[in-house]
Amino acid sequence: GVTDGRQWRATHEEFSYLLADPAQRATTLRVTYLAAPGRAQVLVDGDEVGTLDSGGAEHEIRDVEFPVPRGTHRVAVRALDDGGETPPVLELLLLGEG
Repeated sequence: GVTDGRQWRATHEEFSYLLADPAQRATTLRVTYLAAPGRAQVLVDGDEVGTLDSGGAEHEIRDVEFPVPRGTHRVAVRALDDGGETPPVLELLLLGEG
């Protein structure tokens, strides 16, 4: 979908991306999402690193950061509630030093 000109992705199940870090500098995963109904798990290489929660002002943009080991990772966002949807995810970024 699109909100205020920004594309997002949400699902009733799970979606994932392979985030490459060829320089081996990234130590943080930043997830940017819209506060909207829904809850989701964030998984890195199959391990849960945190959750996305929709509490707060509708369509407020939120950033959450999770520590990750250096390297390339499969990052997944999985709906938590049966029949529910994930909050709309705007961006998944690996952040590093320098």
